[in-house]
Amino acid sequence: MVEKLSNLRDLQVLQLEVVIFNLPDLVRLSQRLKRLRLISTNLTEIIAMPAVEDLKESFEGLKVFLFWTQANQANRRAFTRFCIENIPTLQVVGDFANEFCTVNDFYLNAETLIWPGSSDLRHFTLDLNYEIIPTDLHTRFKKINHLKIIWTNQENSDDKKPFRNEELLKKFKKITSLDLLGVPYSTILSRFLNKNSYGSTLLALHVTEVGNHHVGLTYNQVFKDCTKLEKLFLDVDDSAQRITEKFPPLKELKLNLQRFKRNSRTLWDVLKAPKLEKIELMGELTYPEDLDKLQPLLARHPRSLRKLKTLIVNLGWTDDTDRIEEKKVSFEKTSRFLKVAMEELKGTLTGVKFSLNDSCEFLQLFNCIENAATIMEIVTSLGPSFQNVNSGDFYWLYDEELIDYLISFRIIHFTT
Repeated sequence: MVEKLSNLRDLQVLQLEVVIFNLPDLVRLSQRLKRLRLISTNLTEIIAMPAVEDLKESFEGLKVFLFWTQANQANRRAFTRFCIENIPTLQVVGDFANEFCTVNDFYLNAETLIWPGSSDLRHFTLDLNYEIIPTDLHTRFKKINHLKIIWTNQENSDDKKPFRNEELLKKFKKITSLDLLGVPYSTILSRFLNKNSYGSTLLALHVTEVGNHHVGLTYNQVFKDCTKLEKLFLDVDDSAQRITEKFPPLKELKLNLQRFKRNSRTLWDVLKAPKLEKIELMGELTYPEDLDKLQPLLARHPRSLRKLKTLIVNLGWTDDTDRIEEKKVSFEKTSRFLKVAMEELKGTLTGVKFSLNDSCEFLQLFNCIENAATIMEIVTSLGPSFQNVNSGDFYWLYDEELIDYLISFRIIHFTT
């Protein structure tokens, strides 16, 4: 395969995410593909570090290097840093530091002037479970504009020691997106979001609570400080507050429905953001009947969701328990919600994707069943309810009207 790929001399994007390369083969391939600007693939569990000169020669024009590997944390981090230190053209190494980014966000043909000793790095992830804050980070990598900070120490989640040099993380001049995983709000996170730090310049924010440690961040607090925000995912427990702050120009919103309380005013209010173009709903509401209460928002509220172009719903059915009756109710309510949305918003809505979990898109499942080619891995990923693969077992999932709607609004070239 490497030999055949090496004949594609003008190749700029190598996106092979079902293939596993050993690093020496990938380095040799890249040496022959001088126009390569983006790589997205998998690496073997053993990462053998190449010689510095070989790496520089192979990846000298590379801008984005996304890789997944089962190598241990130490080896992964070491290789990532090795690339950052030696390939100044790289903007992203390992993975995006912004959950909203895709490979389509990069202008691969744009040439960037890089002075000797400088770096074009834009995405940086700092895992404080394993690393300390480098004292020279902001001076060596001045172009970083996407910053991700991870802190998942469940034994002592209020420990401030990893953040004792937090001021160093607030010295970047171009930050437009923050991804904060497990960072405590009361002690640390609030100081990253205030208007004297990054709040006034942020365009994207992704905050995730970890375990039982509650961040305590609310939509009102975010909207007060982040007035330019366009993309938001608050994966935190619902405060049940009414939203009283003025909406920023939100265009993209992700919601973990499992975080919201029953009859949540927060959920109702945040969907009224007037400039929303894309919504992603993940998981199930604890009380699925609350979806019925969102339907008037679609049909009657004159300003709600009138610019929506993309709607993504993923029920996340991967649980280990049967829950067959709960799943029936959840599917029925979700189906009704989707049909109302596609009917009421058909003037602007151009794409809808409905999945039962990350491995099973709803339309894909029924295409398999109708063609007698059910893919076992897809079906069994839905949980114990689906272990016996028989089309007759899916009668309660069959909704012809929903299928017709989804075909009409199907996202042909979908990027996550």
